[in-house]
Amino acid sequence: MKVSLMKNYLFLCFTLLLSINIYCSDKKAPKVPSYQEAADKLNARFKSMKMPEGAVKIMEASAKELKNKYPVLGLKIGDKAPNFVLKDENGKEISLEKELKKGPVIINFYRGGWCSFCNIELQTLEKSLPLFKKYNAQIISICPQKPEQTKAQKLKNPFSFPVLFDADYKVIKEYKLFNEIPKDLISLYKNTFKIDVDKFNGKGRTNLPSPGIVVVNKAGIVVGSFAHTDYKKRMEPAAIIAALKK
Repeated sequence: MKVSLMKNYLFLCFTLLLSINIYCSDKKAPKVPSYQEAADKLNARFKSMKMPEGAVKIMEASAKELKNKYPVLGLKIGDKAPNFVLKDENGKEISLEKELKKGPVIINFYRGGWCSFCNIELQTLEKSLPLFKKYNAQIISICPQKPEQTKAQKLKNPFSFPVLFDADYKVIKEYKLFNEIPKDLISLYKNTFKIDVDKFNGKGRTNLPSPGIVVVNKAGIVVGSFAHTDYKKRMEPAAIIAALKK
């Protein structure tokens, strides 16, 4: 009788464990948000708009100039990430060295709140944050726009991570992402698209970073890096996760 009860008990335990394994294997992994999916929709909208021929020529010429002028951008995997201490939009000082003691840091460089593709990227990063936190990672953004502009941006397109103000482009230059923007393009932004970069960054501060992401491990070493002179191209969250796994 006791032997029979023991067999039944073991059988029930085995069945329960098997059910748990089947449930776990069937459970789908969370979908990783995609920047490109949202960017493609925005691109389609822009293409449907009739743009002045002169504007197209200036944009194409500027894109070619930037590509030729900055053929190599960003830090390389294996580089030591330069430390920085900058203030966020609320005036709080943030040090990379101190933040790395908590875990890996994803450093995001973007052009400004006026850039539609930047806002798409920031929203995609915000949606991906729970996935990054599984690796104990956080996001820090760096931008040349004034803190009050960042506050205004966050009211329109909320996200939770800090944006550090690089007033003299020092960190942007150290991370090899500085772009001297052609004057024709700045004039086009202002006169045709009504984007006054001076208003966002401060008078005479019309240069911008190439959009880029640097993934830094706890030891301060770059394990993921992406940068491009084409402002529409960005690092996908899936690639960031792959870097965090290293």
